[in-house]
Amino acid sequence: MNAIRIVWLMLLPLLAGCAALPGQRAIPADAQPLQREEPCQAEDEKPRLKQQLAELQRRNEDERQKLHAQLAERQRLLREEQRKVEELEAKVAALEKKVEALRRIDREALQRAIRR
Repeated sequence: MNAIRIVWLMLLPLLAGCAALPGQRAIPADAQPLQREEPCQAEDEKPRLKQQLAELQRRNEDERQKLHAQLAERQRLLREEQRKVEELEAKVAALEKKVEALRRIDREALQRAIRR
């Protein structure tokens, strides 16, 4: 909003400068009163703009809290998944040990059978 107001305030003097150039059209007569009315309009808009700012700040805070809650939930889920992965890795390691022990027993049994 402020950028639009600044452009608007700068537009009138720019148009006046262009009117001074040869071959250019002059500023319309009704453009000058608008320049004088602009500060009054700005004062009238102040409460509305303050209210909009407060609303935007409230929404921003609500969105920030919502995102923070989502982040906390995702972190909790990630920790839970990591714990499950660690448990599964431990089970896999235990099963690999059992498989190796069974293979060793099978080799020993096979060697005994061959010796007989």
